[in-house]
This record gives sequence, C-alpha cells and structure tokens, in this order.
Amino acid sequence: MEFKFKSIERNKKNHSQDEDEEITKSTNKFIKKVTDNLENFSYNKIIANMHEIYTFLNKQLNKNYTKNTIIINYQKILVLMLPVLPHFVSECIETLKSKENIVWPNFNKDLIQENEVTIVVQINGKKRGVLSSVKNIDEKSVMKLVFEDEKLNKYLINEE
Repeated sequence: MEFKFKSIERNKKNHSQDEDEEITKSTNKFIKKVTDNLENFSYNKIIANMHEIYTFLNKQLNKNYTKNTIIINYQKILVLMLPVLPHFVSECIETLKSKENIVWPNFNKDLIQENEVTIVVQINGKKRGVLSSVKNIDEKSVMKLVFEDEKLNKYLINEE
C-alpha cells in the first residue's frame, strides 16, 4: 500500500505538534463505518470505505502530524482492514514492529459528530446549488441563506 511507505517516510520528520485533528476524526469515522458495515454484512461498502480513507490519508500526509499520531491512526486502520485483507495487513503490522495486541478499535462519539450540514437547493425540480450551514438550522434561516446567495438568487426572480 502506497500510504504505508509514505507514512513511514513522513514519520522520520516527527513534527512536535499536530496541525489539526482531521486525521483522528477521519479515522474515528472510518472505525464507525467499517464496524457498522461488518455488522450489516455490507462488505462492498467496506471496500468503498477503504478507498475513501486511502484518498483522504494521501491528502493529509502533506500536513504536519506527530509520528505518534500517524502511527496510532495507521494501526487502527490496518486492524479495520484485517477481515478483508488479512495477509497484507499482517505484513504491514509486522513492518511497523508493533508489539501491541491487535484489538478492534473503538470510536470516539465526540469526534464523529458533525456540526455542519450540506443543504441541496432545488428550484423548479432542478438542483441549483449547495449550501453549508450549522446543524439543526430552521427553515427561515435556510431561506435567508438562499436569498443571500448570488448564484441562487437569480433563479428566485419573480416574473410578473
């Protein structure tokens, strides 16, 4: 896996502080998704989840993370891949020289909570735009956002 080699090279830099928590949040979301998909026997979704996390992590490697953060998250991801790719994962864990017992990771519910939602705006049955907003926004506030958006506003002009 390409990520494995990039992350190990990256670990040599060992930054003193994490740039953000995105890698940990994404790993926690991945744990929840894979666990739920295993319980529901949705193996094809697990493969899709693996593609998502791979793409995400390749983008995140350009950011500054401590060696410990990368290794901890990488080990959790490897354990989650174990039911699908047992031989490959065993080799990866061996290259990390991890002496810890392999245990299915738990996710932190606080880290998987999203405070922002995406709202798709349809006008006359056609998708006209996408807005981002805080969670649990009321209809009046959504309409205010729609009217304030220049791209959407042109579709709301009343013809008399």
